[in-house]
Amino acid sequence: MKVAEFANSIVITVSPESSLREVIDVLSKDPSGRVVVLKDERPIGMISTRDVVASFSEYGFKLYDLKARDIMSEDLVYVSPNEDVNN
Repeated sequence: MKVAEFANSIVITVSPESSLREVIDVLSKDPSGRVVVLKDERPIGMISTRDVVASFSEYGFKLYDLKARDIMSEDLVYVSPNEDVNN
């Protein structure tokens, strides 16, 4: 079986320069609780609702001065939709 058979075809994305206010707005409307950060149509990071909450505890209301690139997770592991799930 291929990854594409299990994957959701709708991927919510933001740019690294998106404000955290924009990211929070997107996250609040998406039930997955995560967004992919794209640069030049390539995934470079991911932000989850948990990342935002953790950042709030560190930055407080200064969180709104941050960009997506400031809090995204960067060590992504991803596969092609054509990859076999058994590999």
